[in-house]
Amino acid sequence: MVSRAFHVAMSGRPGPVVLALPEDMLVEQTVNNPPQLPVAHPARATVTAGDATTLLGALETSTNPMIVVGGGAWSSQARLDLQDFATKWSVPVAVSFRCQDFFDNAHPLYAGDAGIGINPKLAARITSADVVILLGTRFSEMKSSGYSLINIPKPAQHLIHIYPDPDEIGRVYVPDLGIAAPALETISNLLKHSAPKHSAANRQAYAEECNVD
Repeated sequence: MVSRAFHVAMSGRPGPVVLALPEDMLVEQTVNNPPQLPVAHPARATVTAGDATTLLGALETSTNPMIVVGGGAWSSQARLDLQDFATKWSVPVAVSFRCQDFFDNAHPLYAGDAGIGINPKLAARITSADVVILLGTRFSEMKSSGYSLINIPKPAQHLIHIYPDPDEIGRVYVPDLGIAAPALETISNLLKHSAPKHSAANRQAYAEECNVD
């Protein structure tokens, strides 16, 4: 049960686990030494080739996409990968509440902080976007301005939700594409694909105006 607790705590959205034991187990002494189990290595979900094709296809035909990044398990490499991906596809990136360092705030494609007291211009851009990618974030009440940026249950935008816990996808918003995978692994995978040559040109004016801060 302790081994399973570690697997549960490290799977999907990592978090604490409570293991309840009967009272008699807390006072009885064990006769034999407990087994020495190996370190927990939970199975990891990843983005499939089909998911990548669908996601990039939506971006290719989009005229005003937006990425909103957040959540946990981020890294400096993921930050660089996201910047490379955003530049490659000319997609503005907004950071969610308390995730301001997930994307270089001085980058030309940085769109602002989607959190408390969101800039009205950024809120308007997210609301009017034709494709919104929620990358690693649950986009809860605090991050979505009281659930006002995206309609519930079916958003007006083409919604792509990337989150490590499959139970979260579709719980509040019904996405057009749900990917149960860690955000940093998804971005690393998507970077392997080539962007269409016309992508940047088609959205150049939009991207230049994306920084609303």
